[in-house]
Amino acid sequence: GVDKGRDSFTATQYKKTVGMKCLGCQQPKTLLVPRPNALRWKFGLLAISLLVLVCSMYRYFGEELSDLEKGIQFLEVKGVFGSKPDVAAAQFSYLRDLTRLKDPMERAKYQAAREKLVRLVQTGGEKRWNSTEESSGFHLWSDSEFPGYQREDVFFLHHNNSLNYRHQLSGLCYLHAPAMVQHYALVHNNHPAPMIDLVAFIRERFTVEALEYYIFDNKGGSSVSFLKTILQPDSTLIGPGNIFDLLPTMLNTYGPGLVSGFEVYKDFTNCSIHHHKGTHTGDYVGLHAMAVVGHRKENGTQYFLLQNWWKTKQFVEVDISYLKNSGSSVWFIETLQTEMPANFTTNVAQFHESEADKEEGYILEMYYKLQRG
Repeated sequence: GVDKGRDSFTATQYKKTVGMKCLGCQQPKTLLVPRPNALRWKFGLLAISLLVLVCSMYRYFGEELSDLEKGIQFLEVKGVFGSKPDVAAAQFSYLRDLTRLKDPMERAKYQAAREKLVRLVQTGGEKRWNSTEESSGFHLWSDSEFPGYQREDVFFLHHNNSLNYRHQLSGLCYLHAPAMVQHYALVHNNHPAPMIDLVAFIRERFTVEALEYYIFDNKGGSSVSFLKTILQPDSTLIGPGNIFDLLPTMLNTYGPGLVSGFEVYKDFTNCSIHHHKGTHTGDYVGLHAMAVVGHRKENGTQYFLLQNWWKTKQFVEVDISYLKNSGSSVWFIETLQTEMPANFTTNVAQFHESEADKEEGYILEMYYKLQRG
């Protein structure tokens, strides 16, 4: 997934999301998070279905709407097609008929948009379950694969086995990582710890601009910005600064941290390898966001346990050199989190899977990086 989380701050405390910039493009990164005073769209699935049917009853009288047509009408109801008529006409046309597109990459882009849109209106929320028997294919935590960690040095073991798993079906790492860090912050402070439902959040809380970007482009966003958005009001983060040597202390004090702007190279995409040392190898792939959840020391070298969102690579151990060479920044939640912000749709389960999108598309993302410089 693409995490545009390299936010340029001179202070070590982050207190404001508006006007933050990504170092990669030096453009303000406020698009993907609902602005404080922005109108929030919140429709339940039943309400969406009713509005879709009312809006379409004459055009489709006597016929049942397909999921794609429901999705298109959902965008109409949200106002996505209202602000830029010329662009909207093309988007509407291409969503309905892919054969109008001659460029294979553009066709793939709109096919992905169709799949995201259909899943967004089909699902009631994230898929979730508690049984490990139902978690077929998940890379599960085991002491044998990651030896040397004391229970007090791994957050989810130390805190009443509070381990949760997330499966990223799309380039949504910039959403998954903050969701998990927020969840662990609640656990850390001995409060009931639900998990934010990202599918519902996208459907209910994204602004018109954010929803349009998500459906038609979705090449990433700032995990730092999104984390700030979902925390309690007036919360502050500590980071990034040169805190790598302080990570064990920060972990023990604040709980898991957000690893933002992690540079992924070809070696890291091998899901059969869960330990990385030194420096990356292979071609550059993209930016990623994860959570740091544990640490240990062996022969004078610090190792860190990262939690990931790829189904067959849920946990990764890296030494401090690999983490530093990744170019990432690490952020911790300074403000005590006592409750989930009101009106966020949540769920309680051990395993979470977002069904609002399609599998990772690194090649597609790399294509756009190359084409657009």
